[in-house]
Amino acid sequence: SDARLKTDVRQIPEALELVKRLRGVRYRWRPAGDREAGKTLNLPTDEAQIGFIAQEVEAVVPEAVVAPRKGEGDGVYGLKETNLLPVLVEAIKEQQAQIEALRRDVAALKASKLAALPVSVGAGSDARR
Repeated sequence: SDARLKTDVRQIPEALELVKRLRGVRYRWRPAGDREAGKTLNLPTDEAQIGFIAQEVEAVVPEAVVAPRKGEGDGVYGLKETNLLPVLVEAIKEQQAQIEALRRDVAALKASKLAALPVSVGAGSDARR
């Protein structure tokens, strides 16, 4: 969104470590009668789901979680998945930097190994003597 509306803008540090702490899960919604909270929510209990556990995400990226309001006994946690996108983008950039550094290291190792190899004698020389 518009930069003119923002203050205290900082890059997300160690995003890859944050992503490593997130746990993607497969699950099914509990039937309304089996829930401690959200009993009035109409959830598709017959469909497999994929996502995150909001309480786990809150410990890693609290900006992506909507916590129940105080005093709402039946309130449930929710996720703002789009708030995870900047973390994922920064994590990909960090990972790409690691990949590029490893590629440079591999190229340097290959070059040093090639330089250390003895020069082979050509087929037309007197190597058989």
